Amino acid sequence: MFGIGIWFYHSYIFLSALMILPWLRGLDKEIRDWLEFGVTFLFCFIAIVAIIRTKDDFKFVIPFIELSRNGKGPSR
Repeated sequence: MFGIGIWFYHSYIFLSALMILPWLRGLDKEIRDWLEFGVTFLFCFIAIVAIIRTKDDFKFVIPFIELSRNGKGPSR
């Protein structure tokens, strides 16, 4: 969740920078809303893919967190 929150913030900063462009400010509100939704979705998708690809490396950064469960109980 932390990674997705960071990427939400990145998408907000990116969209704020994009809205400086005069041709984007002149777009219809509905088109701008869809553009903002699409950019936010894309940034969050990138975050999820990055987290899934680096989940094994993540426990080296924070050693007490494991993203996969290795049960030590009896196997069935």
